Amino acid sequence: MSRDNIGGVKPEFAFAMAALAILIGGSARARAQDQVILTGVVRDFQELQPKGTEGHPDFNPNWDARNNSEGWGCFDRPDAAKGAVQDGIGTLPANPDNLPGLIPFDRDEFTPVLKPGFDAPPNCFRSRFGEWYTTRSPDINRAFYVDLPFLKNGNTYTFDSPQFFPLDDSKLGALRPQVPSVTTTFGHRQSGIKDGIDLASHNYGFTFEFHSHFTYKKNTGQQFAFRGDDDVWVFINGKRVIDLGGIHSAEYADVNIDNLGLSDGSAYYLDFYFAERRIVSSQLTITTSLVLKNSDVPMDPVPVKAVEGWLYDRNGDGIADKAEIALDKHPSKDPSQFELNLEGETERGNWKITSDGAVLDTVLSNAQFFAKAVTGWDETAATNQGRALAEPATGLLAGTFPLHDRIGPVIASAVKTVVDTSLNDVPEAVLMVRFSEPVQVDGAGVFKFQDPAGNPVQVDLTAARADSSRNGYSASWTFTISPNSPAVPGDGYKVAIAGVSQVKDAAGNPAHPANPFRPIQAKLPAITIGDLHAEKGVTTQGGTPDRLVIKNPFVLLTSKEAGPDAKTYLPLHPETAEDWIRRSTAEKGVDGLVVFAFKLSHPATLALTVFDNLGQFVNKTEIVISKDDLRSGKLARDPATRAYLLRFAWYPIARDGNLISTGVYILRSKFRYGMDPRDNVAPGSQIKVARFGFLRGGDIQGLGNR
Repeated sequence: MSRDNIGGVKPEFAFAMAALAILIGGSARARAQDQVILTGVVRDFQELQPKGTEGHPDFNPNWDARNNSEGWGCFDRPDAAKGAVQDGIGTLPANPDNLPGLIPFDRDEFTPVLKPGFDAPPNCFRSRFGEWYTTRSPDINRAFYVDLPFLKNGNTYTFDSPQFFPLDDSKLGALRPQVPSVTTTFGHRQSGIKDGIDLASHNYGFTFEFHSHFTYKKNTGQQFAFRGDDDVWVFINGKRVIDLGGIHSAEYADVNIDNLGLSDGSAYYLDFYFAERRIVSSQLTITTSLVLKNSDVPMDPVPVKAVEGWLYDRNGDGIADKAEIALDKHPSKDPSQFELNLEGETERGNWKITSDGAVLDTVLSNAQFFAKAVTGWDETAATNQGRALAEPATGLLAGTFPLHDRIGPVIASAVKTVVDTSLNDVPEAVLMVRFSEPVQVDGAGVFKFQDPAGNPVQVDLTAARADSSRNGYSASWTFTISPNSPAVPGDGYKVAIAGVSQVKDAAGNPAHPANPFRPIQAKLPAITIGDLHAEKGVTTQGGTPDRLVIKNPFVLLTSKEAGPDAKTYLPLHPETAEDWIRRSTAEKGVDGLVVFAFKLSHPATLALTVFDNLGQFVNKTEIVISKDDLRSGKLARDPATRAYLLRFAWYPIARDGNLISTGVYILRSKFRYGMDPRDNVAPGSQIKVARFGFLRGGDIQGLGNR
């Protein structure tokens, strides 16, 4: 097969935790249908038993037979395996032993290849690396198909198995052999207890590989991340992008797909190789925003079909000056030679693909379409209901579709946006409707709606507003959805023109009565979270409180003062605040409070952790900021973002009860939001990191965010 384009790391600690939280913190609460299942091959090897020579020398290696002593082969050392495989993927025979009945796994011939110097004594590991990812005779390895379900959460797909042992006895009934005659594994060969784990409970010593492909979408943040043990190599477009070779505890690596020099819109292979080679753990966690497909699914795009078409007469002269053909998916490139025949006239070429992400992709003509008037043309005629378009160069499949005459202002998209700047119990929402050309809209009962099941839904619209009006005509209109409407449409709802006489273009043409329903794209408001910063000059009054009575040194504060130097701090929940919160801060020479200020527009949970400048843990807590807190009337509000100004105080005490000393500290705060649908904000999380200085007996100076 061609490889061409055919269609435990330890960075600075605060930012490492932020990256991990973003990349591998996906929820596993996805519905059954919100998943992608990838199929791979797991190969069982007869791993060495303790101080034994029977079995494959690369799996559970613990014996140096040459020196008759405990030892590691060179490739088996954790520090020797990284960089051992070549940057590019290689090929081997898919069935080197000519096994009868073997069903080669797709792309089975592609495999990591050792670099020169790692495949011969004394630098080799044992020169049997070629057996790891090829199915051999059953005395070497035994291969089975295994499915990995990737759960979807938002735009992220995650497979997470902290105990990845697909060949355990309890799972044998579900295994699908790759060689029909080889139906058993080598079994559980280990015994005894190590690190508190019963070794006989798992079948160790195996490799796993899967192959998939994806479509690269430029500058959309596509990523692939892995965490686990032992060896892992990942190749994209035949190039090595992850190298975690070696026997080691769980390690982490990720890939930013935008850095690989791929072509936007093209399809590429992803080849994944994993090996579990030493007791006692086996973790496999993959998190990615790539929409991966099994490699047996064709990479070449499925042919595009035209599903419906419309002709437009924008100046009212009876001649079609625009054509729009709806497609069931996006072609790989712009069409150039589409041909449409109407009433003896043929229009060919000068087309362009458009898409707004909410409706079907379409191809549009860019010039006056025909010269002959089509007024009175019978769109119900059988010949006009069976138009056909085909263009091999763009993958368009020949197929019939209805072509409608003089469809006037057709809905191109409809977007519902929740407006929730005041955190009302009944959120406001607007519906923006974009038409194919400027129109006038007369009246509120213009549209009809369907729920996800296709049932009619009553939605009350008020206050129609032209977004870009010219002489009363606009291509997009915004309607306010009445708070008393029985149903505020969201995901899965559709809209179509109902009052066809109420929507007219500049030539007075009404909307066509057969306007199709189009899906409504629902958008929740974005959350506003401001950077945290420490305020200066904050001290307590009346001396130092007894630290032994302090239950929670983090207290949520409120102040109507929006400036950076507010001096009047009150607990948002007085009944739970400690008595060291004081109104006055005039007295000097006593232990200070560290007060942090930030902005927040919606309810959130804050996980707060303080470290010293060397990265040592100091203290932590979790603060819940509810809708009632934000609506309490005790908070100042930013007029620009409508976000609320909040503060929390930290009495400088460590988790062990000791007061901290003068120095520089780091605050890491993870905001989690949108867990409750009633918050009217898309779920997600953000991490803020701030550095601050603390001077006991004096002022506290915020050093800003780093």
